[in-house]
Amino acid sequence: MDENIEGYEYECAGCGTPVKPDEPKCPKCGETLEGLISIPSDTPASLAGINEEDFVTFVEENANKYLQKFRKIEAGEKPWLWPAFLFGPWWLAHRKLYLWALLALLLERIPFVNIGAHICWGIYGNTLYYKRCKKKILKIRAKYPASEISSQLTKKGGVSIVMPLLFVIATIGVIAAVVFGHFFGK
Repeated sequence: MDENIEGYEYECAGCGTPVKPDEPKCPKCGETLEGLISIPSDTPASLAGINEEDFVTFVEENANKYLQKFRKIEAGEKPWLWPAFLFGPWWLAHRKLYLWALLALLLERIPFVNIGAHICWGIYGNTLYYKRCKKKILKIRAKYPASEISSQLTKKGGVSIVMPLLFVIATIGVIAAVVFGHFFGK
């Protein structure tokens, strides 16, 4: 948040804007302030306004495991992520990190770089996913009325089954092209 939150004890449950306890409605989104959330003094401003229910709704598959990892990231840790380490581009595509998945697929083809890339996905996969979730949740909260937020989080979040399959097909295609080129090429 860019605003100075000094003198504010609460934040709007709808959009995360700091509000005073005596305000009846949020000055930013107009939400009634029945569901005020206390802002602890040590909460980083960039995390204000995102409650765990939003993350659970957005992440869907294995949400509780990711929440534990997201809490560690908030505490400054970099929790290891085995699926991202072992299946880099496919895990990234599964979690809808499409540009990162494309980069990972390209890095897979470079000898020795691919090993370093897998290590990076293991170390930073959770952080990349957390940042994506946070960005999308804040965008949804800012764009849609409170009555539509849950359905939009479900619609825009979750996982993709189709994209990882397309990445597998692309990988098989590249391997086939290399093999056929090697044996049948001049």
